[in-house]
Amino acid sequence: MIPARADVVILGSGIAAQTAAETLRRYDPEMSIVMISREPGCLRPLLTKACFERIGSPDLDCLDSSWLEAQSVVFVSAEVTALCPQEHLVRTSAGTIGYGRCIYALGSDAFVPPIPGSTLEGVSPIRTLAHMRTIKRRLPDVRQAVVIGGGVIGLEAGQMLASYGVETTILEALPYLMPRVLDPETAEEYRKRLDNCRVETGVNVRCITGDTEVTGVALADGRQFPCQLVIVSCGVRSNIQIAREAGLDVDRGVVVRQDMRTSAPDVYACGDCAQYNGQCSALWKPAMEQGRVAAMEICGKQASFHPQSFPVMFYAPEASLFAAGNLAISPSESLRVVTTRSAADQSILVNPRKNRAYSRLVYEGDRLVGAALIGDLSSMSAIQKLLAQGGI
Repeated sequence: MIPARADVVILGSGIAAQTAAETLRRYDPEMSIVMISREPGCLRPLLTKACFERIGSPDLDCLDSSWLEAQSVVFVSAEVTALCPQEHLVRTSAGTIGYGRCIYALGSDAFVPPIPGSTLEGVSPIRTLAHMRTIKRRLPDVRQAVVIGGGVIGLEAGQMLASYGVETTILEALPYLMPRVLDPETAEEYRKRLDNCRVETGVNVRCITGDTEVTGVALADGRQFPCQLVIVSCGVRSNIQIAREAGLDVDRGVVVRQDMRTSAPDVYACGDCAQYNGQCSALWKPAMEQGRVAAMEICGKQASFHPQSFPVMFYAPEASLFAAGNLAISPSESLRVVTTRSAADQSILVNPRKNRAYSRLVYEGDRLVGAALIGDLSSMSAIQKLLAQGGI
């Protein structure tokens, strides 16, 4: 049963929505809060960091009822069908609710390129718990798998499959792995250490083969990779259809100001679906911060969102990685790059089997502006402090 009205209606149940609810409750113990979502809020960024045995466990599956009770949040499992800013109404598959303020946090969906064969049985994105359950059910019959996309999520998925004894190939269209995170030199250094997976970069996928079920992936250069599972990890697209139909200013995401206000009165946006300064971050920590800012503004506490460069930490059996800041592609007059390769003390290695430590430090003058570490992550905390302080 959906309430007739609430002081704040939150659309979505991901980490931005959850942080907003917690912040609202912290500053106002009395306001009524209703959260509406088509699926229980799950910790999506943690999915590829979890082993398949955990899929189905309460900590991944849904919002804990004790959390909802502690925050005094009414959760409505329903599809949001329309937002009506002028009437201050939200229409859902469970009915209509009025609001004083609305937080639009409908997140994003996995983007699957229009590759021929992408609808075959055995082809799946890796974004939601439903995707993970589909992959888990298929896994016992999978000997070979292909991951399309060599970003962080694609690499995590590949490592996870390899850990289950699946012969895994990772395909990346760009010339090197993790192009949004790494420079080419560090990416190549990392690629060479992933000897539990086959990694092919600079490739063009022509089609996914099979009649009803996937049998392989064919490249434009004629090469073919037989497989019984294809995971597509090619980024996300913000869920903006409801916002567009409501007349909100949208681009790739719902356009927001620094205080997370949208172009509609009393409507805020945060998380994967929000676009600030032309950017949709689609990252965990910015989503949390945006949810906090939106809630504080609603509670009359002045707040603003300040984009930051968040580090990437990737722990894998083959080689762990830390990357943060500006990893300049090439040195210039203002940038100095210091790259070090060495055998490291076994006691400080995250991956003791891989005793080759690698570091890349980028300086602008005497100021550290970027860093990457592979294998030996012992200086990670010190580097993060230096980057935050803008010091050497």
